[in-house]
Amino acid sequence: LLHDIGKVAMDNFAQDTFQLVLNELKNKEEPFFKTEQRVLGIDHSRVGEWVARSWELPLLTVVSIRHHHEEPGARKGFNLSQDNVVDIVAVSDWLAITNSMGNSGSSIAVEPSAEIFSRANITKEQAQAFADRLKPEIAKDAAELGI
Repeated sequence: LLHDIGKVAMDNFAQDTFQLVLNELKNKEEPFFKTEQRVLGIDHSRVGEWVARSWELPLLTVVSIRHHHEEPGARKGFNLSQDNVVDIVAVSDWLAITNSMGNSGSSIAVEPSAEIFSRANITKEQAQAFADRLKPEIAKDAAELGI
């Protein structure tokens, strides 16, 4: 859940700016982070990194927040930037968006590369099978919570 904390921060502390992104997404089908980059010049992963650092969260958490939308070759700046936990977060984020598990602000997700799946030690098919097994539980929990 923490990987998107930058969205929460922007929504709470820069509502007008965040609303620009939401409005833009109504007219364009693209991933949330790409709309943020195009409209704002920054995305929630960078804002989330700042929040995580200010909260003094563990470095691996900071790195996972910062890099979950980046290919391994683009991840720089931390000694844990290449940790496969970042890849697992990237696959999980993609699964959540493509399977409508929650609302990330956009239903368009960038599929992780074959390299990310390999580093996460899971195939695309295994990941999807896992998500398929979760769907009934998520639906049950949502019904119990009235959401």
